[in-house]
Amino acid sequence: MFSIVFILQILIIHVLVVGCARITESRVQVLPALITLLEPKGVRFLVEDPAPGTSLIEFHYSINTPLLDVDAGRWNYDVRAKTGMKSAYQHIIAVSIKYSVSRDVWVHENRNVLLNPGDIVYYWLNALVDDLAYRLLEQRYIIPGDGRPVQQNQSPCDDNLRLMLDEKFSTFDLNTWQHEVTANGGGNREFQVYTPEQGNVYVRDKTLFIKPTLTSDRFDEDFVKYGTMDVASIWGRCTSNYSNGCLKQGDGRNIVSPIMSGKIRTKLSFRYGRIEVVSKMPRGDWIWPAIWMMPQKNEYGHWPRSGEIDICESRGNVDYGGIGVHTVGSTLHWGTDYHSDRMRMTHGHKKLQGLSFGEKFVKYTLDWDALGIRVYYDGELVLNASTPKNGYYRYGYLPFNPWENSANDAPFDKEFYLILNVAVGGNNYFPDGVPNSRKPWENKSRFAPGDFWKKKNDWYATWKGEDAAMQIKSVKIWKRVD
Repeated sequence: MFSIVFILQILIIHVLVVGCARITESRVQVLPALITLLEPKGVRFLVEDPAPGTSLIEFHYSINTPLLDVDAGRWNYDVRAKTGMKSAYQHIIAVSIKYSVSRDVWVHENRNVLLNPGDIVYYWLNALVDDLAYRLLEQRYIIPGDGRPVQQNQSPCDDNLRLMLDEKFSTFDLNTWQHEVTANGGGNREFQVYTPEQGNVYVRDKTLFIKPTLTSDRFDEDFVKYGTMDVASIWGRCTSNYSNGCLKQGDGRNIVSPIMSGKIRTKLSFRYGRIEVVSKMPRGDWIWPAIWMMPQKNEYGHWPRSGEIDICESRGNVDYGGIGVHTVGSTLHWGTDYHSDRMRMTHGHKKLQGLSFGEKFVKYTLDWDALGIRVYYDGELVLNASTPKNGYYRYGYLPFNPWENSANDAPFDKEFYLILNVAVGGNNYFPDGVPNSRKPWENKSRFAPGDFWKKKNDWYATWKGEDAAMQIKSVKIWKRVD
């Protein structure tokens, strides 16, 4: 669930200068485009300004026809004027996807092209910066579903699938699941401590509830501000001391974790197969639920070299600039380090009209094999991440290959386990500056948990009992045995 504000940090090392060899140029960064669909038809490309002095960006693209090197595309356009940040932000909010910019952007729109779910946009970019050309080659984007069901052999009767887990939650089975118990806040410095308490993880009426609660309700207000949260002493164990996750000390400004919540994982792990989770997302400001997977062993190194599979993530806010509880996303994380996470190249999302993901149960399905990873919401294809023919290293233009001598689908060729959790807040997943959001903290603040806690009366009013919990009806896992 390391959802990073990616567009500011991705570093494209492999850049071409016309007439010269491949070089590295730290000042110029030609980043992959953010591609969205227009209504009733058409496509929009947004590219962050590569550098001061950029006078032109060329967009070359085709639909479902790969472009090798500098092949001419079906469509070829020059854009000679960039768009200001304010206008760019309005574009970004309109497409309901997390995407942060620090500079102006270049925008190209084509309203004459009709795209369908599963279509692949192959493209390359050429930026003219101070009369030198810098290219980003062999890019692609897969169009996610638009509400029409996609039929693509999801039958659990597949002879090559063996059922490993059929969890209907008649009780909470500690032989199947294990609790994470830590106040480390994860990779995004979220505001919760994960506990094994029954108020945070419990089963009722054959439904699993993972519910965030106030730490002050378990202890008191002074404990949140000035207390010592010794995780092992309070809950009998601590599973991660990352970021002082086993011991937090409040001093008034730096507070202990103001929220208690739950995070559980399967004891089993597997490579290739299918997962089906029937779940309803929580509703409530700054709540962050996730159904996701992590590698059993970090065989390729630290995150994200060994990969991460996010089946679905959402924000519980009802009103958050179009990226709240009406939108759910699926993402693969991979790269050489925090700054080179290529998540934007393997991301899909779905936005509902009418009922939100917090008002209905949805079946989230992951299909995973050596050919790629596909995610469906109620049978609709939302993410189709086909294994790159030359591996993720070349596909992502990474500075070096952490998966050398491995299969093309590395790092997604090892065993992973399933995680269900509900986080709150953090310093990345909820972008600053969303209009009318009344966000109580800034992501760069040293005292974000305290700033969040001071505005409790604003956000806690949106947490309506068990509506603030992620509710799970069932979990099924099949392992591929061919």
